[in-house]
Amino acid sequence: MSAAKRLVKCGISVILNRPVIVSPSLNTFEKKVDSVMKKMEDSRSLLSDHELTHIKEEDQKIKRISALNKGTHSEFEKEEIDSILEKEDKWQMEFDQFKFIPLNKYDDCKQNIYRKCTERLYFVSQHNSDSSTIKYNLPWKICTDENEPLINLAINLLNQIEISEKSYYILSECPNYVYKYVYNKTKFPTLMKVTFK
Repeated sequence: MSAAKRLVKCGISVILNRPVIVSPSLNTFEKKVDSVMKKMEDSRSLLSDHELTHIKEEDQKIKRISALNKGTHSEFEKEEIDSILEKEDKWQMEFDQFKFIPLNKYDDCKQNIYRKCTERLYFVSQHNSDSSTIKYNLPWKICTDENEPLINLAINLLNQIEISEKSYYILSECPNYVYKYVYNKTKFPTLMKVTFK
């Protein structure tokens, strides 16, 4: 085997070595700061008021049991404390007894279309209908001006649809979804079909 065709295999390894950092001992002020930081209680700052009340009630329960074991009358025995657990049970009972307003009202059930307020509703329109065939499709419009604003197209399209109640709101400058189909430019240079959703 010639030297030109000889295969050379190389193994490469990387070793990361961090030098030892020797820090000086703490002075008197630094020791005091370190002691104060260790004594600080920062875990309670992460708890909510509800959780802190749980902890407070557990402490009161321990003190109450200790006072009863010693045979002394404690201030905790004289007070009727509405504990957090009792409040939680009360809240749950009120929630179970609460009756929600029905999501589906009379206005949401028209023309045999049962509308659910919690689900998305798509609007379809009837087109190309005759005595034998009825077809439905998403609202669409043939337009010839490519620079016409989409909001104008949507308003003109809704005005052309013959419905009993023309009550609608356009909340933005553009519909949620627009599908634009451009016809063959050699035959129809300025013709396109726009579908709104």
